[in-house]
Amino acid sequence: MPATATFTCLQTTADYRRHARRLRKVYADQPARLHHYLQDLSRQHDSQRANDTPAIRRRMAVDRFSSEVSRHFAAGVLRYSQRVALIDSAARYGLSRFHANLVVAMVQNRAAQADRPLPRAARLPNRFRIVWPVLTVVVIQSAILYAGWRILHI
Repeated sequence: MPATATFTCLQTTADYRRHARRLRKVYADQPARLHHYLQDLSRQHDSQRANDTPAIRRRMAVDRFSSEVSRHFAAGVLRYSQRVALIDSAARYGLSRFHANLVVAMVQNRAAQADRPLPRAARLPNRFRIVWPVLTVVVIQSAILYAGWRILHI
């Protein structure tokens, strides 16, 4: 086998086991190479299986539908007729009406947060963001020192 083995037909776990047995037979007297090839085989099998899980396929469908909804929001307000069309198109991605409505609501919420003005503290210049906490610490420390001085000099 070449230094970088590529195993093309790992459709089932039986194929994976068959390849592993074959590698163990061929490289029985070379444990380092056997380990390397078994590791490559395992990585390839895991990557093929990871892309095939229902959760990942569902997440990819939600992401695609979310981007479609975002494109409709780019024009401004989402009209009811557009919303109904989007929810109907969610069936292409394998999403139920409930999940489609959730995705639309999430995109609406994200768009609303992006349009929201910054809080007052975030709009202040950097020099003012530092002055108020420092001033607060100085005032509190002064009050503590004054109280200590009054206690000692009574």
